Amino acid sequence: MKFKKAVVGYAYVFFYLFCLLIFSVLIFPYARLKQKLELLLQNKIVDASSSPSPPDVHVEIGNMRSYWLSGWRWEDINIRSTPLDSKEEPWEITIAKATLRLSLFPLLWGQRKIDAVVHIAVGSIETEWITASNWQRVVVEVSEFELSHGGFLKSLLGLPIEGKIAGRVDLKIPQNDVKKAEGEIAFEASEIIVGDGRAKIKDTLALPPIKLGSFKLNAETKEGVVKLLKLNTSGNDVDLQAEGRLYLQDPFLKSTLDLQVRFRVNDIYKKKSEIAQSLFGAPNSSIPALFDLVDPKVKQAKRADGFYSWHVRGPFKQVDVQPIRASSASGLR
Repeated sequence: MKFKKAVVGYAYVFFYLFCLLIFSVLIFPYARLKQKLELLLQNKIVDASSSPSPPDVHVEIGNMRSYWLSGWRWEDINIRSTPLDSKEEPWEITIAKATLRLSLFPLLWGQRKIDAVVHIAVGSIETEWITASNWQRVVVEVSEFELSHGGFLKSLLGLPIEGKIAGRVDLKIPQNDVKKAEGEIAFEASEIIVGDGRAKIKDTLALPPIKLGSFKLNAETKEGVVKLLKLNTSGNDVDLQAEGRLYLQDPFLKSTLDLQVRFRVNDIYKKKSEIAQSLFGAPNSSIPALFDLVDPKVKQAKRADGFYSWHVRGPFKQVDVQPIRASSASGLR
């Protein structure tokens, strides 16, 4: 008899909690949360900008509702910029839908698992974040993301860029200290083209499109240091190679780069136009290339094999790029 009463009592408790959860979802103030989220995203994007005059950013979320009781779903998200500088390009990103969900079962064994999925018209980004008492794990998968979407990279680089990128990041963070992170990073890009023959570099020269082709990026992380194992292109116009390290910090934008990057413009690209020949030098010509005369640092970075070698270092917001003299260059053989 006592057992039966206990079962009935527990049944009432669970029924009450279930009803409380259902009605909480139904009467949740989605409109207010949507407004706060729009404002939060706007401020985060502006704060992350490294520009001395960051653009005005407007975020608009079309619809927001519950998703599997413990999550939310957003639809028709529009993020666009209005540059304060008339020379800067505006950009616009459209997200078809995005979901964020807390998995309930991992809570039973002391873990918190959050899944986030962002669907853009030209690809998707899936994120899994697991936290426990003394460790975290973050997994990010990018699927066939179109680099030209929204013009964001065009605004950042000053030139349009086309191509697709896909990859995966898998990091485990012991003791919740990013400086002890371990894991792997792998990305592949294909059909990369920089420029369109019309956009001008610093409002002066319009170069033929540069075909970078495809590239692979592989890196491993140990004790908070991301070591770049491989990054090179397989295009016809330009050879690009890089190696080095990224020292992780919290927050991420304080992470420090220490990279060696080199590139060479091949003869096949120089022959595409007279402007390209004047800027980078005609094949087998003794006339100096205009590119070498733009800045003394450019001439210092040029090697006998035609590569320009650079040292990229510093935190993301204050990256310093300096030439690597041929006599002191190491790596990237």
